Amino acid sequence: MNLEPRALLPLESFFVHLESGGAPMHMATVCLFDGDHLRDGRGQIRLGDLRAAIEARLPLVPNLRRRLQHAMVAGAPSVWVDDEGFDIANHVKGARVRRPGGERELLDRASQLLAPPLDRRHPLWRVWVFDGLADGRVAMLVQLHHAMADGLAGVAVATVLFDLATDAPPPPPPPPWHPVPAPSGPLGAAVDLARLALAPIKAASAALDALRHPQATARRAATLADALSTVLTPGLIAPRSSLNAPIGPRRRLAVVRQPIEVLHRVSARFETTVNDVLLAAVAGGLGELLASRGEEVAGRHLQAIVPVDLSHRDAHTAGNKVSALFVRLPLGVDDPVERLRRVAAEVRREKAHHQKLVAVAFFELVSPLPQPVLAAAATVVRRQRLANLFVTNVPGPPIPLYVLGDRLAEVFPVMPIAGNLSVSVAALSYAGQLSLGLLADPAITPDVGVLAEGVRRGFAELVAAADSATETASA
Repeated sequence: MNLEPRALLPLESFFVHLESGGAPMHMATVCLFDGDHLRDGRGQIRLGDLRAAIEARLPLVPNLRRRLQHAMVAGAPSVWVDDEGFDIANHVKGARVRRPGGERELLDRASQLLAPPLDRRHPLWRVWVFDGLADGRVAMLVQLHHAMADGLAGVAVATVLFDLATDAPPPPPPPPWHPVPAPSGPLGAAVDLARLALAPIKAASAALDALRHPQATARRAATLADALSTVLTPGLIAPRSSLNAPIGPRRRLAVVRQPIEVLHRVSARFETTVNDVLLAAVAGGLGELLASRGEEVAGRHLQAIVPVDLSHRDAHTAGNKVSALFVRLPLGVDDPVERLRRVAAEVRREKAHHQKLVAVAFFELVSPLPQPVLAAAATVVRRQRLANLFVTNVPGPPIPLYVLGDRLAEVFPVMPIAGNLSVSVAALSYAGQLSLGLLADPAITPDVGVLAEGVRRGFAELVAAADSATETASA
C-alpha cells in the first residue's frame, strides 16, 4: 500500500511541538520472552530473522515506513512522507543488559534507551532486543512516537507485528515497496501554502455546517457547556506537589504486576470498574510516597490526567483519537474501600458530565491555527497547573502472543513524561495479567520504587477487603 504525503493532525503536531531534547514523546513497551526460539543453535539472538519477519509485515501498517518532514513554509503543518531510504536495521537493533542480568538491570538499560528522542530522520519507532538476562530469557523494548499513535493504536500495531500461535507460518515475502516521493522545491512550497490556506476554509465550513444544523449544534453546545462546568471550577488547578517540577533528561522505570482475575473480583465485589481499582491503588501509592517525603496527606488529593479513547479502529489505521478526564485521587484515606468508592464516584461524575469532550473541543478550536500557535500552546503545557501526574490503562490482547515462535511472557507499558509531570503510570492487560510501568525523572522522583511498592500495597489492601467482604456475606 502506497500512501500520499499527509499533513499532521492538530493532536499529532501538538505531540511533536511538546517534544524536546530532554522530554521525548515516545510510548514504549518492555516485552519479556521465554527465549527458547529467539536464539539460534549457538545461543545467539536471531536478530536477522526478527528483522525479516517485521519487515514482511510492514505492508499491514504502512505508517511505520513514514517519517516526519517539516514544512518548507513557516506556519504550515509538518507532513508524514515515505522514507525513501528506509532500512529495517535502523529500527531493529541489539543491546545487552549488564550483569547480573536481573530485572533491575533490564529496567535500568531500558530507562537509558528511553531517555533520548527518536531520530526524526527516520520513521519514529524502534525495537531494541536485549541479550544478557540471567535466566536466559530475551527482552525487547518497543518504542513508538506519540505523534504516530496513541496507546490503543499502539497495541493494534503490536498485534500485527506478533503471531497468535507458536507454530504460525512465516509471513510471505513482502511485495516490492515503491515509496511516494515528497514534493520538494517550488512544488513543495506551493503544497505547504495550500495546506496553510486550507485550515481557515475548514473552520468556515464547520461554522456553516453548524448553522445548517442548529438543533444538533445547540445540543452539542449544551453538552459541552455541561462538561466545561465540571472543569472550569476552582478545583481545576491541581494541588501543589513535589511531583511537579521541570523534568530533566534522565529516566527511571519501575514495574508492578497484578492478576486480572483478582482485580475483576474486587471490581465485582464493590460494583466498580477495574480502572477504578487501578486508580484507587495508584492513589494509595501516591499517599505513601508523599508521606515518606514528610508531606501532609490527610484530606489532600492529587489530580491525574486519564486518557479516554474516542474511537474503534483496526491495526491498519494507527493514529491519535483520544481525549482525557481530570480525576482527583484522594490521599491519606486509610480505608481502601472508601478510597475506591471516592475514586469511582469521581470518575462517574466526570463521565456523566461529558468532561472528555472538553479536550476534543480544544483541538477543534486550535486546528485552524498556524503551527507557531500550536507550538506556543505546547510551551504553556510545559508549565501547566492542571495535573500532577499521568495515569492510563490500555486493554491488551487476552491471549498469548509470539515472535518467531517464542512466547511473550510479560509486557510492561511505558508512557512519556513531559513538561512538569515527573511521573507517569501506564497499565496494560495481557494474557491474564495487569502490568504497570511507572516512569519517573529520578532527579525529581528518585523514590519511584516507593510509589511502586505503595501501588502494590494498594492492590493488596483492596483484594483483602474484597475477600473479607465475600467471607462475611457467605457467613
